[in-house]
Amino acid sequence: MLNDPFKRNPLKKRTTDAILGNMNLASPPSRRDITFAMSRALEFAPAIEVLQWRSADNSTYQLQVCYQGDSPTWLLRKTDEDPPQSIWRLVTEDPEHVYRLLLKKSSTEQSATNAAHATSSGQHQTYVADGGGLQPVTDGTIFLDRYKILGPIAQGGMGVVYKGIDLTMERDVAVKVLQSRLADNDNARQRFEMEMQSCINFKHPNIVSVFDYGYSPQNLAYMVMEYCPGKTLDEYMESVKTLDIETFVKVFSQVCSALGYAHDKMVIHRDVKPKNIVLVEHGDNMLVKLLDFGIAKGSAESNNTLQKLTQTGDALGSPFYMSPEQCKSVPLDGRSDIYSLGCVMYQAVSGRVPFNGANALTTILMHINDRCPPFSMLHAGLKIPNGLEQIILHCLEKNPNDRYQTARQVSESLQQFLELYHQGSTNIDWEEPNIGSTEDAIGQSAANAERSVGEPPSFAAQQILRLLTIAGIIKTDDVEAAMKLQLWHGGDPTQYLVELGCIDTRTHRSATQCLGLMERFSLSPSDAALTLKYCFQRGISIEEALAELE
Repeated sequence: MLNDPFKRNPLKKRTTDAILGNMNLASPPSRRDITFAMSRALEFAPAIEVLQWRSADNSTYQLQVCYQGDSPTWLLRKTDEDPPQSIWRLVTEDPEHVYRLLLKKSSTEQSATNAAHATSSGQHQTYVADGGGLQPVTDGTIFLDRYKILGPIAQGGMGVVYKGIDLTMERDVAVKVLQSRLADNDNARQRFEMEMQSCINFKHPNIVSVFDYGYSPQNLAYMVMEYCPGKTLDEYMESVKTLDIETFVKVFSQVCSALGYAHDKMVIHRDVKPKNIVLVEHGDNMLVKLLDFGIAKGSAESNNTLQKLTQTGDALGSPFYMSPEQCKSVPLDGRSDIYSLGCVMYQAVSGRVPFNGANALTTILMHINDRCPPFSMLHAGLKIPNGLEQIILHCLEKNPNDRYQTARQVSESLQQFLELYHQGSTNIDWEEPNIGSTEDAIGQSAANAERSVGEPPSFAAQQILRLLTIAGIIKTDDVEAAMKLQLWHGGDPTQYLVELGCIDTRTHRSATQCLGLMERFSLSPSDAALTLKYCFQRGISIEEALAELE
C-alpha cells in the first residue's frame, strides 16, 4: 500500500514549507504548467506544489504534486467544499498523462458526477501508471467504494472482467473495466459505451443483466453486471465435443429467445459465438445467458470490415461466425445474427465451424462465396438428423431473404424438430422453398437410377458433384442435367458435366484429386472446395497450384 503524502497528522504542526507554492491560473493547467510543477516538486521534495484555477462553472480546483520516493504522486481536488473533495489520484512520471486526464475532466460532467459518488466517504483509491496505462483494480480493491474485487475471471482485447461482491446489495457481481491502455482510444470507448447503453435496459432471463455503469473518478469506463457461475459454450464443448439433441435444443431455444428480445429492441448483437454464450446450472435445468453486446448496433451501419479487422482483431465480430453481409460491410439487420447463430449450431453438432480458411481473410471470403458443406461431407460417421441439418443450413443461406426471418422462427422449428424426433421422424415441413436442392437432386436421381436401366451413380461421383457445387463451379441445373443423362444411359454423371460443357477435363481431374485427398484425410472438405475453386478460377491443375505455393 502506498503511503499518502497528502495526508497530514492533525496532531503534528505543519511546517511552513509543507506547501511549496500555490500558482493561481486563469484556466486549467497547460502541459508547460504541469511539467513546471513536477520539476519544482522534484527539486524541493517532499514539499507539495499546487496549481489552482477556476472552472467554467466557477468551481475551484487544485492539482497537487509531490515526490515520495522516485515517482511523483498527483491529486486533483475540488476545494469549494469543506472538506475539499478529492477527484482522482495517481502515480506517474508522465505529465502528458496528467494533462489528458485534466482535459477529460474539463470536458465531461459525467466525471464530476462519478467522482462525487466515489469519494463521498472521503476515501481514495490509488491508481499506478506503469507505462501500459492506469491499472484500475487489483484483488482486494474496493472499487468505487462499493465493489470488492475478488479476482479476474476473463480478459479480452478491450476489457477485463473481475468477479466481485456488491457490498451494498450483498451479491456477487462481474465488474468489467475497459483496458487501461485503451482509456484514450475513442473507438474503444465508443464501443464500450455501446454495450453499456444496449444492455442497461434489457430485462430478459437469457441476457446478462447490467446493474451499474459509467466512468470511475479516474475516467475509466466500467460496467457492473450479473455474475454467472458457469461455463461458456466454448468451454463446455471442449469436454463434450458435440451437444446431444436434447441439450442442443434447450441451449439454442434460449439463445433464440435472447436474440428475439434484443431484435425487438432494435439491437443487433453482431458477435454471436460460443464464447458469448454462458451455460449456468439452474436446479435440474440449464440456464443460458447471452453476453457481450460490445459491438451491438441499434441501427444498420456500414463499416470497413477488413480494415477494422486488421486494426482491432475482432472489432466487428469473429471471422468464424460472421455473416456474408457483415463480411461485405453492408447494412445489417437481425438476420445477420441468425446466420452467426447457424455457424454456432453447425459447430455444436459437428465439432467444426462451417468455414475455416488459412487466415481471417480467407475465412471471410468463404462466408461470402462458398456454400456451406453438408454434414455428410465432413466424415461418414457423423449422423445428424435430416430435420436438424435443414434448420442449421436454412440459417446459413447466403441471401438474408432465404434464411429464417426472425429468431423466433428458428426456435419454433427447433421445438417442432424435437417433437418429431421424439416421435421417430425428423423431417421438417417448410413454408419456404427447401434448401439443399442440389443435394436433393443428387439423392433423388441416385434413387431413380436404381429403378432404371442405368447403374446408380457411385458414392465417389456423388461426392465430386457435391464438391463442385460447394465450390460454386456448377449449379443445381447442371447437376440435374448430368444426372438425367446418367439415369437413362448409365456411366459417370461427372463425365456428362464435361460433355455438357459445364466443366473442362482439367477441372474434372482436379475434383477427382481433391476427393482423393479428402478420403486420405489430408485435406478437409472446406479446404478441398476452396482449392478446387482456386484451380478453376486460375485455370490451372492441382499440381500447378502446388508449384505456385512452393
